[in-house]
Amino acid sequence: AYFTELGANDPDHNLRHEQALVLRARGTSTTYVSVYERHGRYDSDEEVTVFDGSSISDVAITTDNQVTSVTLTPADGQAVTFRLAASALTPAPLQILRQESQDTTLENPGEGAQ
Repeated sequence: AYFTELGANDPDHNLRHEQALVLRARGTSTTYVSVYERHGRYDSDEEVTVFDGSSISDVAITTDNQVTSVTLTPADGQAVTFRLAASALTPAPLQILRQESQDTTLENPGEGAQ
């Protein structure tokens, strides 16, 4: 892991100072998944953050036949699955499924889906 900063070596200070984390791995294949959540609501009158916890209870990654599925399960239990194909030439390279109880509803079949 590398902690980086954009503009750290800019002598004219033309770049905004943005910090980042770069992850590197050795091997033939690595999959990283990041989940960004807002941390509730900030109350400027009280100067406190309301709900400073995470709403994600599980992140699952599976790969089957060159299709990677990432399932995010929030605390309320209604999972969302993102399916990413290894090739953009696939009829539906990206699918987003919202799962409520036993039903699976295809929300965005992607371009070219039939």
